[in-house]
Amino acid sequence: RRLELYYNPYHQALRDVAAQILQQHGRVLILAAHSMPSSGRRTIGGGRVRRADVVPGTRGRSTADGRIIDLIDSHFREAGLSVKHDDPYRGGWTTSSYGAPKRGQHAVQLELNRALYVDERTSEIKKADFARLQGVLEQLVHELGELLRDSGQFATG
Repeated sequence: RRLELYYNPYHQALRDVAAQILQQHGRVLILAAHSMPSSGRRTIGGGRVRRADVVPGTRGRSTADGRIIDLIDSHFREAGLSVKHDDPYRGGWTTSSYGAPKRGQHAVQLELNRALYVDERTSEIKKADFARLQGVLEQLVHELGELLRDSGQFATG
């Protein structure tokens, strides 16, 4: 029932919008943003591995032009955030389904470390940190827009 009510209509709308943008502009970029827990897999000693602040998932740099991926990487690093590509998330269904750079379709999954903006013990939003991350993301979208607008048609990266 949820597939019928939410999943299918969402993906149909995403397909329609992506196709419209691709037809109008010759390229489209989908950023699939998610949050992830700050730590994962247990270590041999029983502790947990701290995850990077940002994990761009590009299925081995195959779902977006290299210039897009490099801009995302440098943008977050310049903002003082740690970045680790494709680990532990390589990009999900949306990224793999829409990421076809040779056809002008670029897709990147952005996993954001929840500890950047949430107290994970209490689930309370850290308002100042949230506002900072919001600014970093808004600037990223602006820079990606400029790159897409100014670079013409992309080849695969």
